This record gives sequence, C-alpha cells and structure tokens, in this order.
Amino acid sequence: VRGSSKIRHLLSHALNEFPSIRSVVWTGFGQSVGKAVTCAELMKREYDNKLHQITKLCHRKVEEFWDPVIPELDQLVVTRNLPMIHIYLTLESLDSEEL
Repeated sequence: VRGSSKIRHLLSHALNEFPSIRSVVWTGFGQSVGKAVTCAELMKREYDNKLHQITKLCHRKVEEFWDPVIPELDQLVVTRNLPMIHIYLTLESLDSEEL
C-alpha cells in the first residue's frame, strides 16, 4: 500500500483475487500504515470477521541525502526509522503460538 493508492482500487483487486488465493498480506510503511490497516479492516468486514490474522510491526531505515546550497558545506545525511506494518489475512486457521 502506498500513500497515493486509492483504497477502493486496492480493495477491489484484493477481493477479486482472494477466493482463489485464500490469503493476502497488507503492507504499508510511513504514512501508508493507516491505509494498510483500513484496507485490512474493510476486508475483514467484507468476510464477516471470519478471517484469521497475524500482524507484525517493524521499522524501515531510510537515509536522505541533502545537498547544500553553498558549495563549501558538506552533504547532510539524515537517517530516519519509518514504521512498517504487515497484516496477513487468511481463511485457514493459524498457529495460535505465532509471536
């Protein structure tokens, strides 16, 4: 899921493919984490909460390089940790011991 993605397009594609595949992973990082959660919740509602779910949270390290306007200055490197989420939904029951 990306920040510019339309939820209706993502959801319609996932719902069309889901009956044959029987599982889906919603992944988003940075500003698209909320959109990934929304897509997963709407999909669960579509299947009357009969889906099994595993959610994993982590972060993704992103480095940004800034070139100075004045040539005498050094390049600036900014390292950020952006939040990331993976939501696995399936019709089959899952291992309850999963971390």
